[in-house]
Amino acid sequence: MGFELDACVAVIDSFFQEGGHIDHTININQFNDFKQCDTPIKAKHTMEDHSDVTITHSTIRASVLHWGDCVRLWAPCTVMIRDCIFYRAEGGEAPTDNHGISINGCNSLVIENNRFMRLPWAIINKGESDYPDLVRIENNRITDCELGGIRIRYRFKKNMDMGGGDLNGLGNNYFNNPNTYDIYMDDSYVDMPAKYNWWTHADPDQGIWDKLDDPILGRVNYRSKPNTPEPIMPPNDAVDQSITPQLVWSPCGGAKKYHLQVSGSNSFSQLVYENALINQSEITVPLLANSKRFYWRVNAVNDEGASEWSEVFTFGTSDPPMIPVLLSPPDSLRNAASNIAFSWKPVPNLIGYHLQVSKTSTFDQTIYDMASVVSTKQEIGPLEFGAIYFWRVRADTRGGTSAWSEIFTFRTADPPMIPVLISPPDGLRNAASSIALSWNPVPNLIGYHLQVSKTSSFDQMVFEMPSVTKTEQEIGPLKFSTAYYWRVRANTSGGMSDWSKIWFFITEETSGLSLLESATPKENGLHQNYPNPFNHSTSIRFSIATPCHVTMKIYNLTGGEAESLIDGEMPAGTYHFIWQAKGLPSGIYFIRLAAGDFIDTRKLILDK
Repeated sequence: MGFELDACVAVIDSFFQEGGHIDHTININQFNDFKQCDTPIKAKHTMEDHSDVTITHSTIRASVLHWGDCVRLWAPCTVMIRDCIFYRAEGGEAPTDNHGISINGCNSLVIENNRFMRLPWAIINKGESDYPDLVRIENNRITDCELGGIRIRYRFKKNMDMGGGDLNGLGNNYFNNPNTYDIYMDDSYVDMPAKYNWWTHADPDQGIWDKLDDPILGRVNYRSKPNTPEPIMPPNDAVDQSITPQLVWSPCGGAKKYHLQVSGSNSFSQLVYENALINQSEITVPLLANSKRFYWRVNAVNDEGASEWSEVFTFGTSDPPMIPVLLSPPDSLRNAASNIAFSWKPVPNLIGYHLQVSKTSTFDQTIYDMASVVSTKQEIGPLEFGAIYFWRVRADTRGGTSAWSEIFTFRTADPPMIPVLISPPDGLRNAASSIALSWNPVPNLIGYHLQVSKTSSFDQMVFEMPSVTKTEQEIGPLKFSTAYYWRVRANTSGGMSDWSKIWFFITEETSGLSLLESATPKENGLHQNYPNPFNHSTSIRFSIATPCHVTMKIYNLTGGEAESLIDGEMPAGTYHFIWQAKGLPSGIYFIRLAAGDFIDTRKLILDK
């Protein structure tokens, strides 16, 4: 009597673990999907020697939350597992013991045509099986397993010869487990034949590994024909491809060489390129014709033979490259800047432009040779002043490299003139606090650069004006009684000139009252002004002994009031007043100080 189980995993677990005598065949073949359980299918010690377990057409997923394998067989039973999918869901920190199939002894074992993905080990033998009638692990696809593909930890004692009987060992399996072992045999006297298996490791030491004997390379025999490669790039029916295209296909495990054919027809009756000695899964094809359609195919080759030809892919090459058309600077330009931008019209299917600049029309001595320009504009410089240059451009496209463009020429401007300063004259005293600076004009002007500083080294800048367009610039207000330094340079079509000479001027003294000493003087007093005679300003010193109302006024010879300097309450102290005699004619004047009962007068002589 047979059992077909398509119920939930809890029913299957309880059936195996009730402890009774089981002498029936257990079939799980209803395209079941077991997910997120502890151990979805478990056969434990209650199974008898003559019991059978058959699992087919099921999808079994290991838990990412619980401990347990997809299938765990702990009984001396007969096992057949075919056409199933074993995997662990992505995400989560699953236990490292959640394998695909875990075996702890069996009488007969057939695991074939299954797929294992994202597991620690796909298949692991954890216990001894002294006299198995059959051990066959064939035609399984094992990918992305963290620890490896198949691990044999304990021995199968009976001699297994690939050439006789029903014992096929490990054969015709496909492995793709980067950085892990595909077949790992722990015990040195495991006699498990392993032939005709495929794996993707570039280093064969990662294929089959024996703990004692190191890599068992002698057990590896590839199939007579490797898998057929799959074309990847360029995509099928691609257009505007390079005339030196890079063809890429999928790598094949076990392939030693690849054989590529490129033809102008899908019958491959006339080949334009053929190479049967390619040792990697890509190649750059030599020069093909422009504006043509090509067909290509590839097969994989090893010592046993060649695979079938791949699917035929086709692509079209790009049209012949256009020659760039030069735009700027225009041909025969004069007075070009020493730093200059070149531009030209764009070309389709571009890889890059090649720009050359030379002092000769033969370009035997290039000043600039730029082979990887990706835009249609390129600035270079500085170039020599007053020199003749030649330039040209060509385009590197997917359709090939164009011819050189037309040759353009230009002449750079002569060295720019240095501005000559005019006003204010160098060393001027008593300059106004707002003042106009001027200089001689310079030809081919773009703009002037003016600097005004408190130091001759120009490290304390007061005015920095880099784009003055006229030969005169007013600045201010400036501080009184301060020295200022200034200079100018010219930015012209021929470049930037050197700085002009450095000139300086000193601004006029300030007009106003300041306290010299806050200590109380012994008596009131008015001192003689200095200088006297004076030009336009003079210094007046006076003392106030006690706080009082103070007036200080200027009178002319006729006794008329010319100017009132102070009129108000002042504290005691010694003071200093700068009088600017603006708007008054030359002549004799009198200054009169009145502080409480104190009155004093001094004569001043203004001499303009």
